[in-house]
Amino acid sequence: AVTLSGKVLDPDGRPVPQARILVSARLANPSLAPSGLPIPGFAERRVTTNQVDGTFTVAGCTPGENRISVEADGFIRTNLVVALDSDSAPLSLTLQRGSKVRLQVVDDQGPSIGGLGAGKGDAR
Repeated sequence: AVTLSGKVLDPDGRPVPQARILVSARLANPSLAPSGLPIPGFAERRVTTNQVDGTFTVAGCTPGENRISVEADGFIRTNLVVALDSDSAPLSLTLQRGSKVRLQVVDDQGPSIGGLGAGKGDAR
């Protein structure tokens, strides 16, 4: 196992405290993965919350390709894939400001339309 360390910053370079860091190792054979994984093809999740100065340490990570997900109140979730080994340098992760928007899709009859979502793009 290896240890991931780093710092979570805002766009101005200031520490973002209380960020949640999730590390998920890529499965060697994703086709054999159990269904219902939160991130298809990734498992062995490790989770931590960073310190007031923005620093974090996640011990027990699987060497190789890992997906790092970082989220904090008032910021957009950031995801990246990195290769971890015993010589991995500390990460510097910059979060962009943003917020969650909850939408409900309805038709002209008013009730929710199941299975539909909204995304960034051209409205027609």
